[in-house]
Amino acid sequence: MLAACWLLPAGLLAQEAPAPLRADSLGTPETEPAARPEQSAAAGRTRRLQSEWSGQIALEGAWFYDAAYFPDQRDSYASLVAQPKYILTAAQAGLKLTVRPFVRLDAVDASRTHADVRELYASWSHHAWEVNAGVQSVAWGNMLGPSLVNILNQTDEREDFTKFERLGQPLLDVAHVGETSSLRLYVAPGFRPKAFPGVRSRLFYFPLPIATDQQTIEHENRPALAARYTQRAGNFDLALSHFYGTNRAPVMHFDRQRFLLVPVYRTIHQTGLETQWIRGNLTTKAEFTYRADGKNYLSYNAGLEYLFANLSGHNLDVLLAAEYLRDPWKKDNQYPFADMFFTAARLTLGGLHTSELAIHLLTNRASWTPLLNVEAKRHFAEHWQATLGWTSYVGPALVATDALSVIQYNSAVQLGLRRYW
Repeated sequence: MLAACWLLPAGLLAQEAPAPLRADSLGTPETEPAARPEQSAAAGRTRRLQSEWSGQIALEGAWFYDAAYFPDQRDSYASLVAQPKYILTAAQAGLKLTVRPFVRLDAVDASRTHADVRELYASWSHHAWEVNAGVQSVAWGNMLGPSLVNILNQTDEREDFTKFERLGQPLLDVAHVGETSSLRLYVAPGFRPKAFPGVRSRLFYFPLPIATDQQTIEHENRPALAARYTQRAGNFDLALSHFYGTNRAPVMHFDRQRFLLVPVYRTIHQTGLETQWIRGNLTTKAEFTYRADGKNYLSYNAGLEYLFANLSGHNLDVLLAAEYLRDPWKKDNQYPFADMFFTAARLTLGGLHTSELAIHLLTNRASWTPLLNVEAKRHFAEHWQATLGWTSYVGPALVATDALSVIQYNSAVQLGLRRYW
């Protein structure tokens, strides 16, 4: 697939070479032969096609300086990550093809080596109508931290769980999009269970091994159905959604005989409400979900953001954010950060070479159990970026029965070098 993605733009560029000029063109002798009909047709076709090629490739590494929770866990990892993206557009026909694969090769942690198709779908649009079919990555909600309503795509557990990465999901969606409102209907014909890193991985955050070979899916072959309506009124945005299908997060059953966890995926109904109000540099957001899964759960997430733009006229932007999430379903099923605060500070210094500093803090409300992530980025030489990060549990020691007991052992320093195109 990657080879085809490399060759396709080259083939299109070769097709876009200008056809021979006609005799009546400026600067061309009258003896120049006119273009053949098939050449003119090919030139017309290529003018209707536009291709765009982008993406990044990165070297990433991390060093874990705490003693490991599980035996035989490594103290470091090194990975090569590729995320190319290709878009082919036929504007006159309202057609577009999007291809975005993802590949990670880890030299130390084999359980993190994986490939995924994040996006591979075709789009058709005509006036207010739009149809998308294929593997898509759909994001609902506007939260900077964890989102309650963002349920269509499965999370990629083999990536850093604090980054909220999502796997591609086969979808068919039909939408009517107006100037201030939209309605989308989704059908997801397949379900993707979670693929966890191995128990020897330092990014494995459960206190017991997980028997994915014993997992059960309540209605494995039943497609998921979803709908989402959005409305904008001035500075106020509202979205109402409903999802019926397999819950992307499993219930972990404890197997006492083998002393491990067995994932069980259940079919749920979930209704979501999103609101966002922007006034000047202040943004107010909220999410609510009502979930039927054995019993009914009402969850909510609310937050504020304030942007200090171009401070002192030096291209310095500072974004401050605070969010609070309460999810009784997660609490009942022993997931970490079910009743939590998320706070963030992001500093961006623009100019020729952009520099960024992001500080994120996740902490439980009832017990002060903070997880801190700090990441600095520096762009240089136009297409390059260097990153330096630090992730650490900075609270008091936790007992083994706490949902965060493993995370407190995984403090790490991360390094990265990326090449964009």
